Amino acid sequence: MRRLPRILSSGTLAVGVILGGTAVTDQLANNEAQAQSMDMDTEMDMEQNQGTGMDMEMAQEPWYEYNGYTGMENSQGDFFLEQAFIDAVAYKNFTINGYTIDGSTEAKEEHGENHESFEVYDQQILQGQDGTNFGVSFPIQKGEVSTEELFAVYGETENTAPSDPDETAYYYYQIEDQNLQFITHDGWVTEVRYGGDLMSHS
Repeated sequence: MRRLPRILSSGTLAVGVILGGTAVTDQLANNEAQAQSMDMDTEMDMEQNQGTGMDMEMAQEPWYEYNGYTGMENSQGDFFLEQAFIDAVAYKNFTINGYTIDGSTEAKEEHGENHESFEVYDQQILQGQDGTNFGVSFPIQKGEVSTEELFAVYGETENTAPSDPDETAYYYYQIEDQNLQFITHDGWVTEVRYGGDLMSHS
């Protein structure tokens, strides 16, 4: 297991903390994905509001939102390589199709006994009775993200799959208290599991 640091050095604060990210997949426009982030005007507004009593610590927390399919062609399923996504996960501020996920083991233990599982686009969401979303798994188009590209961002870690790593591999990472697992086939990422105690516990 490889534990990732929060990665909030002074050199990355402007990107990871003040800016958030949104990846939107428009199904009516051939599933073309667009990435958006808060612009410099928002940063200036934050600076102007410092003396108004607003909780600037919360206002500056990183966030990331993804909408649409993840496993279809041109659906921008490689968003999990972005630093904005990693920073948002560290702060439990990753939202996919309107569902904000808490991928910690504690969330699974607290909400997992009585929960429902449902599909949104091509993702599977786990939700507790109180509405807490504690897990999501989503497919990635094979050929979009290689194992080498995954390791370049997250670092190389041990394969925990019970099968031949050339065919199927499971790579587990922890960002703060958030759990992530990437499943690869033949050297390509094909599924991401976030929280839910890694969904099927594979």
